[in-house]
Amino acid sequence: MAKGSIMLQIEVEQIIQAEVSDAPSILVLALDDLDGDRTTVREIATEKNQFFYGRDIEGASGFAWLDFSSESAFTQMILVGGGNPPVILHAPSHVSSPPLNGYTIAVLRIQDFGFSSPSGDFRFVLGRRVGSHAYLDEVLPG
Repeated sequence: MAKGSIMLQIEVEQIIQAEVSDAPSILVLALDDLDGDRTTVREIATEKNQFFYGRDIEGASGFAWLDFSSESAFTQMILVGGGNPPVILHAPSHVSSPPLNGYTIAVLRIQDFGFSSPSGDFRFVLGRRVGSHAYLDEVLPG
């Protein structure tokens, strides 16, 4: 039995308040099972907000705002299963995929880069929120 309309959604918040010289990347997954009917991915979107303050520990000055790219995190919708080769779709996309038959698992995957100070003498505090969602429709093939 086809599941109809499905929404997968993830939101991750990372706040590092202590001064550090590196912060890990973010990799998070959300998944749902499908019935193996006809699936269309309608939309994949990502939103990212962040703040980043850094300073040189050798310098006497306080923290300064560092401007990093406001580009979104890397987001994929991956359909697998049913003996089919994986299908990987990338965000942002507001155009429906072609109908895909027989897939049994939908995976929403977000990855955002980490930060690192090569010498360790640069310290920073960091906060970021990354959120993504995808809309899928599963209907009986016909």
